[in-house]
Amino acid sequence: MLGGEAVIGGAEVQARELDQPAWWELHSGLPSQLRALIDAEQRAARITYVSTSYLPGLLQTRSYSRAIFEVGEQTEREVEEAVAVRQSRQGVLDKANPAELLAFLDETVLMRPVGGPAVAADQLRFVLKSMTQPNIEVRVLPLELGAHMGLDGVFSILEFPHANSHVYVEAPNAGAMVSEPEDVDPFHRAVDRLAQVALDEAESAQVIDEHAERMEGEAG
Repeated sequence: MLGGEAVIGGAEVQARELDQPAWWELHSGLPSQLRALIDAEQRAARITYVSTSYLPGLLQTRSYSRAIFEVGEQTEREVEEAVAVRQSRQGVLDKANPAELLAFLDETVLMRPVGGPAVAADQLRFVLKSMTQPNIEVRVLPLELGAHMGLDGVFSILEFPHANSHVYVEAPNAGAMVSEPEDVDPFHRAVDRLAQVALDEAESAQVIDEHAERMEGEAG
């Protein structure tokens, strides 16, 4: 689904051993902006994700991802390739020194029956299970908030041990990576504001569980 080119500024992507290609380099046809995102995720110590549409790719089940890709104009083979890439990306959360993930989700994300109620319910249960890992935190932005800064768009902040933060801004069929401090700072400020109004982790888990139960009821 993603296309276009990434706009990358600031710190250069760290060099890799020429005789050991990264796993995403073995997938043909990946857009350059998606390659840039994957490379950044692999090097990030902390990833903060803000969404009003779907669950973060790093927390998606295979069935949930497939349902998302199937709505595009892709062949079955292309869908399977995209799903495989998304699943492989999740390794950054399970490696020996895993990245920390903090996700802020508008409650509407939990209400959307992506793939149907059964798939959506399984996805929400997977999120709840993931939240038991010490490096994963999910916080819900409840409907009663009305307007909040997360509604401006879907984005990820990627923080590195020895480099400036990058921000990946998502858009239909496109994406952009920015890293100049003056461009990244507004996103950090937005996350600070969201942290003040989002439910805490325990409250968020309760809301996710309630939506999972509703989906399970609809699935029969």
